[in-house]
Amino acid sequence: MYSVTIDKAKVSGTLDENRFVPLMIQRLAARFHDQVRSEDSTGMIVLDWSTHQMDEHVTRCVSSMVATQKLHELVGGVTYGSSHALPPLQVADLIASVMRRDAEGQPHIYDLATELKALEFKIDGYVDSNGFAVSSIGKVF
Repeated sequence: MYSVTIDKAKVSGTLDENRFVPLMIQRLAARFHDQVRSEDSTGMIVLDWSTHQMDEHVTRCVSSMVATQKLHELVGGVTYGSSHALPPLQVADLIASVMRRDAEGQPHIYDLATELKALEFKIDGYVDSNGFAVSSIGKVF
């Protein structure tokens, strides 16, 4: 399970989800690709449905990145599911929400976030293709 959050204080211009959501998922895909490549494995990105327009936009952006950068280890680019029908997706969604709220500085979530951070995947001393430390919990910008 990966979680990516935007540091809103560092954003220049407007916070347009059509710009930032695909970018966040692409950064997540790059980190996940580095993880599965380091393990000589393959992986699949499964997201909770949002809106048809946003899901289609994210799919196009990530699929383009997967194809042009030849990230063969990522199977299918992005796949979607319903967190109501898939309990593991609901759990991942809840954990990601806690990580996002913690990154935004919401103090009431600190204790739970601290416990959940023990689930983080990390390779010390290893950086992804964007030069960031490989970690399953990250910020964009």
